[in-house]
Amino acid sequence: MLQMPNNLEGFRDLASRAPNIDGSVSPELIRQAVLIREVEIKFLELFSEGRMNGTVHTCVGQEFSAVAVAGQLTPMTGLP
Repeated sequence: MLQMPNNLEGFRDLASRAPNIDGSVSPELIRQAVLIREVEIKFLELFSEGRMNGTVHTCVGQEFSAVAVAGQLTPMTGLP
């Protein structure tokens, strides 16, 4: 299984080695993906400590999907 990095340089390195990516991934997109990863890891920690009620489902490992989709949304998409 591919281990996803938890830091900016790790994501840059992974992006530069991925097929179909020319290594010019925006630092802002990488920052957003790292932020999503950090928040979701914190959710999992809080849940395992019993400090969050209910269930937790994260998208760890799919951060760039969320960033890519959100980056394409415009006021014309009709979402509130």
